[in-house]
Amino acid sequence: VLAELARDDFGIFWRFCWDQEPAHHHLEWHRMFKMPGFHDGSDRLLIGAPRGWAKALALDTALPTPDGWTTMGEIKVGDKLFDESGNICTVIGVYDVDPDEVYEVEFDDGSTIRACGDHLWITYSVGERRALTSKEYIRDYPDDWAINAHNTDKTMVPHPKVRTTKEIAESITTKFGKHIVHNHVIPVAKPLQLPEAELDIPPYIMGMMLGSLDYRGVTVSRGYMIKAIMTINKFGYIAMPHDGYIEILNMPPKPGRIPREYLRASIEQRQELVRGMMDTGGSISYNAQRAYFRTPNINLAIDFRELVSSLGEKSDISYSDDMYIVRWSPSFECFKLGRAAKLSVISAARKGLTKKHRTIIDARKLPPQPMRCIAVSYTHLTLPTN
Repeated sequence: VLAELARDDFGIFWRFCWDQEPAHHHLEWHRMFKMPGFHDGSDRLLIGAPRGWAKALALDTALPTPDGWTTMGEIKVGDKLFDESGNICTVIGVYDVDPDEVYEVEFDDGSTIRACGDHLWITYSVGERRALTSKEYIRDYPDDWAINAHNTDKTMVPHPKVRTTKEIAESITTKFGKHIVHNHVIPVAKPLQLPEAELDIPPYIMGMMLGSLDYRGVTVSRGYMIKAIMTINKFGYIAMPHDGYIEILNMPPKPGRIPREYLRASIEQRQELVRGMMDTGGSISYNAQRAYFRTPNINLAIDFRELVSSLGEKSDISYSDDMYIVRWSPSFECFKLGRAAKLSVISAARKGLTKKHRTIIDARKLPPQPMRCIAVSYTHLTLPTN
């Protein structure tokens, strides 16, 4: 019945399902879906599409792909992206729009994204988060949190809601007890699901090279030199100790950035890369709450942040004493050597809900600008930026 209603009068269908008027680009998508050859004729895309409509973002918005990066302005039908679960999805529609309202949405990790006023977000409000955690301690958001945004079943686990950018901008903060707090959060995307890659150098060894500040080899604390050498030898390399560093024989010069093939390797390979970089360039707080990666190379800091983001981690970058510092709260064991390895086990075990979402802290109105909408397969949600 809904499929017939959607085909005959889309306005009535939209108002029936969402109790609001459809935006201009929603009607345009409906017109495109009715065109011959736009899709395979099934009703699934039409009925499911409202979750994916209103993805109007700035043309220079970066989008991660299985092969690297693209932008909203470069995207085309058939391209591959990632959804909120880290799974690969396919772009099934592209449409350019000139929205009347544009906002720059800022998150608590410093990232920003420009979206139209009708862009649909799935967010948890303060009240919805309280309802989610009121009965038991929750360490992570449900895997199906995005799907449940449209569920009206009151007996199920409390779920988020679909909101437009304009609605979020009008309710950025709310009263929580005696305090005014930021209202909306979006769960961090799950780790990118990618196959194992063929890599010339084991990820852990590559990580040790990248994280080390000494160009001659890898550097670790003196107390861990022997264990580091044994670990390197297990990978088939010959490690030679020197005063203050370890030389790995027959190893090519270390790159200044993380090679792209390592950033799009499997989850286990990327975790091993993190462990290598943290063992030579990282640290963890005494209470195991925060981990830090330090480097004087801003490009390497940006790459490391992309790396941990691809593993479902929330992070930020700061600058102090000529070093760029990536700060994050690991949810997996991110060291191999020494006391830090034991602390990272504690950190992974105690990680709570607050580290698994990004908080929207502002939504500033901007002058109108050209934007682009896309629709993707399966969940109809896509992952922009880090």
